Amino acid sequence: MVGSDTMAARAEAAGVDFMPFAGPTSWTARPGRALEDEMDNFVAHLVGPELGEELLAATNRLGPDVVVLDCMAGGALSVAEHLGLPTVVLVHLRARFHHESRGGLPGAARAAGEALNRQRLSLGLRPVSLGESLWAQLWPGAGQVFIASLP
Repeated sequence: MVGSDTMAARAEAAGVDFMPFAGPTSWTARPGRALEDEMDNFVAHLVGPELGEELLAATNRLGPDVVVLDCMAGGALSVAEHLGLPTVVLVHLRARFHHESRGGLPGAARAAGEALNRQRLSLGLRPVSLGESLWAQLWPGAGQVFIASLP
């Protein structure tokens, strides 16, 4: 598992090998601070290209046979599509919400979406529409999508 340092103890307690992100990320959970108060930065972190850069660094170091990705990691989903590795998207929330969302990306997420499209173009991938459900466009690039939530 590759992630932020805050995930290390939980991953290791579950018997999962853990490797911290190679570089600093644009968003890190802060104790005592509600996620809702940091939503613009959090969504920009998820949508933008930085998680894809981390996936590329991790695959170069580890040479995996398969990749399992968080359903919201836009940059990582794009890099996995580019690499052509068997990919599983793990959806841990109500999938329909993401497929039905319309109106485009709000605030800081829109700039992150534009950076994501620059990354996709540099990888030889089609850009995604920022006015449509980003997730409905990215998830089909994976081989499998597993939804671990209520129907």
